[in-house]
Amino acid sequence: MCPRIPHCGCTSVRIGCLIYGYLNIGYSLASIIFFAVGSSAHQMGGIGGMVSNTVVHIILVVGLHMYIKLIVKIYEIFLWVLVAVVLVLMVVALVALEWLWAVGMLLLAVFFCVVNLFIRSAYLEIKEEAD
Repeated sequence: MCPRIPHCGCTSVRIGCLIYGYLNIGYSLASIIFFAVGSSAHQMGGIGGMVSNTVVHIILVVGLHMYIKLIVKIYEIFLWVLVAVVLVLMVVALVALEWLWAVGMLLLAVFFCVVNLFIRSAYLEIKEEAD
């Protein structure tokens, strides 16, 4: 069972996760605009990933704002799948003897695990308020 985090700074965990979601939406939209303005037609492939990142974080923000447990739980599961993918990529980088990439992937996986602890705590907070 995951530990529960009671606060995110001076606010509730739900508010902290909303701030995280809004910051990611802003970053993704800025990245989309940057790539759309500064890239040629054959370099536009990265925009699809940024658009999907924006959609996923919009789903998180909607779930947290409207107290929809299912949406927050789906985001939590998505984040655990993302951690698994990053760990697989880390192993591939280690096999290829790319140590710097492997360390970067490990740090990214740790970051996603910490974020997921906050998302899980927000989910439990929403679940308690709904019951």
